[in-house]
Amino acid sequence: MTALTYVYWHRAADIPDRYRLDTHIAPYNSTWGTGEIAFVAYNTHITGTVPVYRHQALNASSYFYYDTNKIGKPDWSDGEIAFYAYPAKVPGSVPVYQHTAPGTTERFYYDTNDFNNSGWSKGEVAFYACDISDLTFVYWHRATDSPDRYYYDTKNTEEPGWSKGEAAFAAYSTQISGTIPIYRHYATNASGYYYYDTHSTSKPGWNLENTAFFAYATPIPGTVPIYQHSAPGTPEKFYYDTNISNHSGWSTGVIAFYAYTINQTFSNNWMSAIQDGSPISEISIPGTHDSCARFEKNLIHTQCQWFSITQQLNRGIRFLDIRCKFKADDEKGCTQGIYFPIHHATTFQHIFFEEVQAQCIAFLTENPSEFILMNVQMEYEGDGNDFREKFLELTAPYQTVYWYMKDTIPAINECRGRIVLIRAYDPNQTEKNKKGWPSGINPNDPNSFHIWPDGEHGGGLEWNGFDNDGESHNIIFNTQNGWEKWSGNPEEKGNMVEKYIKNAEQNAVDGKITLNFASYAKSHGPGPNAQGMNTRLKNFLGNYRPGGKWGIALGTIPLDFIGNTGDSNEALENLIIEHQKRQALFTLYNGIAKWQLKISS
Repeated sequence: MTALTYVYWHRAADIPDRYRLDTHIAPYNSTWGTGEIAFVAYNTHITGTVPVYRHQALNASSYFYYDTNKIGKPDWSDGEIAFYAYPAKVPGSVPVYQHTAPGTTERFYYDTNDFNNSGWSKGEVAFYACDISDLTFVYWHRATDSPDRYYYDTKNTEEPGWSKGEAAFAAYSTQISGTIPIYRHYATNASGYYYYDTHSTSKPGWNLENTAFFAYATPIPGTVPIYQHSAPGTPEKFYYDTNISNHSGWSTGVIAFYAYTINQTFSNNWMSAIQDGSPISEISIPGTHDSCARFEKNLIHTQCQWFSITQQLNRGIRFLDIRCKFKADDEKGCTQGIYFPIHHATTFQHIFFEEVQAQCIAFLTENPSEFILMNVQMEYEGDGNDFREKFLELTAPYQTVYWYMKDTIPAINECRGRIVLIRAYDPNQTEKNKKGWPSGINPNDPNSFHIWPDGEHGGGLEWNGFDNDGESHNIIFNTQNGWEKWSGNPEEKGNMVEKYIKNAEQNAVDGKITLNFASYAKSHGPGPNAQGMNTRLKNFLGNYRPGGKWGIALGTIPLDFIGNTGDSNEALENLIIEHQKRQALFTLYNGIAKWQLKISS
């Protein structure tokens, strides 16, 4: 299964009709754009496949064509291996067409459509890639009255007498070339007993019910055996999985058919399915607004969350909004230090920045595939240079391993296992109105930026929207942060949130992070506001598939009171996570694991 890979096309930045194919999302160099999926092939040699070679024009820079011949045409280089595919049609494959455009140096592009775009030739078959269009997850269901009876289908819904489905493997929902039906048989004299095989004729004491799905009778590249395990009884009981080893009381596995394994993730490790090279601006990220605001004082509406930082991270949150007062000179019961107490307005939230940092580091240590976006914000007016210097002091022991403090948007592989700093900076602040971090440059010391770990203009991703009640933009962020601007009209606020969700894909293409706050104040307070807003967004995202695509960038969406739309896969936070543009092949997000629900209760 690991041999299968997406093949991406990259468009040249200087000439829009030059293309390059490879197996990486990230641009080959500054000449090329970020990759878009073209088709699915193999990154290693599998029986039946051959190398697909990349040939480069000898007399012109960065012109390429691809075929299965190592020797290049006249005026083209001999090939280097780009990936592996089929030289001829085989079961489960789809043709990849080569289109050409005339010129001093011919230009080529490749796709799975034989019709041509304007100025390009009709497609000619170059090789064959993998057809995964009708692949679907096959789920197992356990009988509610008997834990060792199982039922398999392509739906994860809960039926009477059976549990909600859990993914077992991937097969086909319709028959494609090379696949055969996998039949479901039921016991004649006992209700709710089933077995599955490639034969339409049932064993004695069993009857054919229907076709459950389609798979392979013999192995093809990329598939794995699906084993049948049986337990004695009248009638026999069966279960199916990708492991030959047995559970207690069950037989060792016998091959029943061949299908695909799947990569399953949960809320604590969902970023493990995001492909390396993906810019974090293209990742759909649920976040929390005022992440530590769990307490109120004197009936002031300062509570915005129910869950602790650790609980939030385990539930899938990857953007944290951390509001720090510089010095705890008037707090009650401060025993852990006097700097960076976490506040929401005047209300101390009974936690300090160092505790937040420690909880994030503990989470990342256990889940090194993840990263955390963290807005570190000065909650009160004060001296930004003092705030910066204290922040660097508090983070100094962990910067090398656990922080990303550069001022450019990273790819996910550059920041896995790290906290990505967002630095709230107001370019319009004055000496009398200091609410944000400084720019990183002391006018009296041109070398002052060297106190930052990285970045001439200060460490971290510079964000100018923290103190802008509405919309704001800079070279890194497009922000909607209207906490009061539309508070008198929840419908208008909801429309703005949905607008920014719809714009997030184009923002990602433009290399910007969409930071889209669903939270707002005034009116009835954060709690009632969040109930209406989060329910609205849940309903919106449940049906949001522009162009028929589920995988699309939604941006980063900070929320109040996560968990108020439930814990199921249809909860708002889980719907955000499921909408991923850069997810690996055959990945299934399973939502919040049961053990995480227990510690979050």
